Amino acid sequence: MLYFLTFSTLALVIGMIVSHVVQPGAGMHIDPASLDQGAVATYVSKAHDSTISGFLMNIIPATMFSPFVNGDILSGRVNSAALEGVLGFLPNKTKEEICAEMKAALIAGGLKESDFDLSFMYRHDCSVVDPQHELPQGLLKAAEAVKVPLRIDAFTASCDAWFYNNQLGIPTVVLGAGTLKVAHSIHEHIEVASIGETAKVLVDYIAGFCKEA
Repeated sequence: MLYFLTFSTLALVIGMIVSHVVQPGAGMHIDPASLDQGAVATYVSKAHDSTISGFLMNIIPATMFSPFVNGDILSGRVNSAALEGVLGFLPNKTKEEICAEMKAALIAGGLKESDFDLSFMYRHDCSVVDPQHELPQGLLKAAEAVKVPLRIDAFTASCDAWFYNNQLGIPTVVLGAGTLKVAHSIHEHIEVASIGETAKVLVDYIAGFCKEA
């Protein structure tokens, strides 16, 4: 694509310079009103019928020889495309099921298995910290000290804890106000009192950690 853009721009610049210097058609004194408009009617019609989606779909040729047969020179420059997307948290779907359904949809749309390569990568992996680790136990003690109810549970959603815990080796837990029951919904909210309670736990834990350090 970079090759196409570079040399297309170069050709455009050269064409503008040549037309400015040579001025083709100058001195012929042709009246535009006398020209046959039907000669360009086909091209005008195609220009009006073209859409952004149609242009993008025509970039990728159906076969190796399609650009030469149909006259779509641009599609001759492209023989593949990559489409990446993001899927939300799907607790009732496995990645195998998702890939199978997407594959069936692509084939139903007219593509063959050889026309695409479908893969699935989890953005986040699972991370587990031993409940007896000093981090969660320290948070529990801090919560008890400030009389805030707190318990250890599994966080059934994707977050960045996996990166610190699994990739960097830093024990990481998720502690925060609010509840997943209303997350990403029209009722999503966090009570101010809950934020205050969480802040109390963190302050007490950090104070105790600094004393020990």
